[in-house]
Amino acid sequence: MDIYKKFTRDVVLVGITQTVVRLRGLILLPILAKTLGASGYGIWSLAMVTIYFLAPIAGLGLNQAMVRFLAGERDREKIREGFCSIILLISVSAGMVGVFLYISSGFLATEFFSDAKSVQIIQIASAILILWVLDNTFLTYFRTFRQMEKYSFSFMGATIVEVLLITIMVFSGHGLLGAVNALLISRLIFFIVLLGVISNEISFKIPRFTYIKKYLRFSIPLIPVGIFGWVIDAADRYIIGFYLTSAAVGIYSASYNIGAVITAFMSPIGFVLYPALSKLWEEGKTRELENHLKYSLKYFLMLSIPSFFGLSMLSKQILRILARPDFVSEGYG
Repeated sequence: MDIYKKFTRDVVLVGITQTVVRLRGLILLPILAKTLGASGYGIWSLAMVTIYFLAPIAGLGLNQAMVRFLAGERDREKIREGFCSIILLISVSAGMVGVFLYISSGFLATEFFSDAKSVQIIQIASAILILWVLDNTFLTYFRTFRQMEKYSFSFMGATIVEVLLITIMVFSGHGLLGAVNALLISRLIFFIVLLGVISNEISFKIPRFTYIKKYLRFSIPLIPVGIFGWVIDAADRYIIGFYLTSAAVGIYSASYNIGAVITAFMSPIGFVLYPALSKLWEEGKTRELENHLKYSLKYFLMLSIPSFFGLSMLSKQILRILARPDFVSEGYG
């Protein structure tokens, strides 16, 4: 298949998938915000932000190394050695970070969540974090080798199961604790399914860590990028939680999630672009690489600029539909 056609097809496929995934937030927003209230939704948001912050640290940036070094690799044995080295090291790292989060649950609940009762929520989030990191590593395998059909089917299936379980638990009267447990269960199911699919493809083995030093030299400097990305994207919620309340975090998060819809246009392009560029670079196809960059930026701007003005004009109406009145009075401005 022509490389440009494959790139376009992959972007469309990932775009559809990520649209469905982003609908998860829009579906869960009214379910959680209206059922749990501003305070409960604020605790949920802080738990998710905590996972997003710790995930790049726990993953050691090795997912980026996987794409960079294995996307253009054709030797099956090198692929298996490289992937097994990465997944084993990430498992150990994620386990250590998860234990740290579990131990720190009391401090976080008091200082940032502004609710001592949220300790159990944070402890469950520590287990979710471990599964979250491993699930993302499995998905990165599909991304690396541009198996976008498997990626899309897996991610959409996991999202649907996650939304259904959370909805059932919340409407069954289990509240915030039930929602977090539902997320844990859905992530565990996702992990088992992906483990089976990939093990059938490459046959896991005990690695010799032949290439891990090269991977770490590339990935470790990228860890701060993930942390700074979190600072830009989510640290504001921690600051609000520290100085105000979890209810204020919930109101802010609802508005933020609506505004963040615009990033949906860049996400599928960037997702497919990285492995495509890695492969083209290894093959020495610089002309095709430049064309990928040029048209990716062109199509993103073509879609994102009109969306910015549309969301700006309709934000109040959207917030009124998706959340309680108290979210609108404080969240619009």
